[in-house]
Amino acid sequence: TSKSILIDIQQGSTFNSIIDSLYEKRIISSKIKLKLASYLFRADKNIKAGRYEIPDGINYVKLLKLLIDGSPKNQKLVTIQEGIWQNKLAELLKNELGINEQKFLQLSNDKNFIKYLNLNVSSLEGYLLPETYYFYEGTTEEDILKKLYSEMKKIFSKKDVVDQMKYLNMDQNQILTMASIIDGESNIIHEFKRIAGVYYNRLKNNWKLQADPTIQ
Repeated sequence: TSKSILIDIQQGSTFNSIIDSLYEKRIISSKIKLKLASYLFRADKNIKAGRYEIPDGINYVKLLKLLIDGSPKNQKLVTIQEGIWQNKLAELLKNELGINEQKFLQLSNDKNFIKYLNLNVSSLEGYLLPETYYFYEGTTEEDILKKLYSEMKKIFSKKDVVDQMKYLNMDQNQILTMASIIDGESNIIHEFKRIAGVYYNRLKNNWKLQADPTIQ
């Protein structure tokens, strides 16, 4: 059976960057030949964004026609609610995207995979940002985990968040742990600030947190 290769073309990508991606994935062997073929179709103006499944060994003309006329893989909108446990998240993604639930959970606790994400934790529980996402059909368990952690990482790279962490003298792991405890205390958002204040004062005075969610 012939293999196929997935390639993502982002909205606003330049034609040269698309050619570079095709070359890096070994879909094409010559950038110049594809550029020459593209003049026939004005491909530099007509390629649509999306995820494409490219058959192995496709010629340049058929490749360009696929990127211009072919249908990119569909995307599905999935909402991940706040405070969701990892096993429930795996179940949600299985139902919505058809992923392998056990593989998702195994990767969430895989030391090598977590190290690949530059995290020094034992599990990805709490490190995946709850949000509404678009996922392509056939997205792998690895890609989903990378995407969810990448979005969480973006939050912790913002200057105001970095400054607040310095002020509190806490790192990302500590902030997320505290956030999970606060979330476990209440599901009413306007109460979070008051609850956080109580816990941070206890930490400041070297007192025990005495938080019920830590039992969970």
